[in-house]
Amino acid sequence: MKRETRAVNLLAIAVVALLLAGCSSNGGHAKPAELLPAQVKVTPLAGAAEDCAGVFVGHALDHTTTVPGGEQVRNFEANGSGVAINDLDNDGDLDIVLGNHAGPNTILWNGGGLDFRAEHMEVGDTRSVAIVDLDGDGWQDILLTRTGSAPNYWHNGAASEAGRRSFTQFLLPAVGRPLYAANWGDLDADGDLDLVGATYDAGLLDQFGVDNAETAAAWQPVLRALLSDAHPEGDPQASENMFQVRGKDGALHNEATARGLDIVVNNLRAQARLFENQLCEGSSLQVDLFWPGIGNSRGLGATLALHTREGTAYRQVKAASGYLSGDAARVHFGLAEGSEPDWLEIRWPDGEISVVQDLAAGTLLSITRE
Repeated sequence: MKRETRAVNLLAIAVVALLLAGCSSNGGHAKPAELLPAQVKVTPLAGAAEDCAGVFVGHALDHTTTVPGGEQVRNFEANGSGVAINDLDNDGDLDIVLGNHAGPNTILWNGGGLDFRAEHMEVGDTRSVAIVDLDGDGWQDILLTRTGSAPNYWHNGAASEAGRRSFTQFLLPAVGRPLYAANWGDLDADGDLDLVGATYDAGLLDQFGVDNAETAAAWQPVLRALLSDAHPEGDPQASENMFQVRGKDGALHNEATARGLDIVVNNLRAQARLFENQLCEGSSLQVDLFWPGIGNSRGLGATLALHTREGTAYRQVKAASGYLSGDAARVHFGLAEGSEPDWLEIRWPDGEISVVQDLAAGTLLSITRE
């Protein structure tokens, strides 16, 4: 990996962006009259019935997020490091990038069948991680927000003689200070991806040696609260990985009932974990969007509506959501046992609409805009 500096056209806004996806029970939508043609490739999804175990099965990943103090975790280090999931080598499998504090970040190349090859990057000191195609060349790049520098990204370049992807580090000159969280989308509808970033200064005071008594005093109540009882009586939080699902009784339970997404967790001072979904009920329909010849090559910001007899489910193509959490560009629709998809409506970021019919559960749709 080599390091260079390149100017990147981006828009940096210090706000928190909330991108919402929901579900509606209205199944009576009519198909739009004017449609944009698209090519559709259908691939059956892996996952045979013999994989069914009725639970999430945990797997250790070759990555451990460490902190400079070893066993001692300072307040803002406990906020953790990010995780991103996307297809970096265009082989159809979703790869994983995990951030780190004291140690190096890690790329986990997905060879299929939960066989990952770890490649440790040259840098760590990372908060959020995103995988997006910043230059619109059809290859996903890696963006890092870092605690001690401005954000930078690793451009996905040519493959090596061994067929492995190579990355070159570029700085983002339009952003001169660190960010905590970041997200990407085409905010001005020009076809290129723009950056939305958010940060706060409390964690940076020690990092940059800022002596600001007024700011320190303002944060004292927050720091005192952090040192008080983190789990008072009646607090539903638990100090373990949880998958909370609201049951028929209205309460939250650490369980799930439908087959679907796997879960990747970047732990602090412990190995990262992948929780393989081996639930026995339900299925899914998954969608990859491709928009050749434009900066937003994966259609970030597109809205998908899957119409079924039971109702309509909505999803949005995103790069990130929540705190330091990454979203794959691949959209996932969970389908309850016995539910069949009818037709899919795609509203592209520029407002154009495509429709795909003759759908089947348990498939991956690769949809290329014409």
